[in-house]
Amino acid sequence: MANNFDRAILDGSTLPANTAFTLYTCPTTATTKTVGIGLLFSNVGSSQVLVTLSFNGISTMKDIPVPAGSSLEYFGGNKIVMKSGDAISLSCDTANSLNAYWSYMEIT
Repeated sequence: MANNFDRAILDGSTLPANTAFTLYTCPTTATTKTVGIGLLFSNVGSSQVLVTLSFNGISTMKDIPVPAGSSLEYFGGNKIVMKSGDAISLSCDTANSLNAYWSYMEIT
């Protein structure tokens, strides 16, 4: 089994408000698993935003406030395990205001 570290970056400068954006989807091979290592949100707007994070369309973090000019680390030392086809998505209540950085390890 190979372990591959990688990352996905969202430049939210064109992200519409209240629209889910799929940040990452685990590859659809039967043996691939993904371990989420870190997820960082950054509010680049001029006012507080509300962030919603979903796994496979189910909200796991809903309307979490992120003050202007601040960032939020979602995992805080914990890990998220994803199986083949699982997806992580996010949305923000304010357009063009949220950047995100997702680091993970794929086990193939």
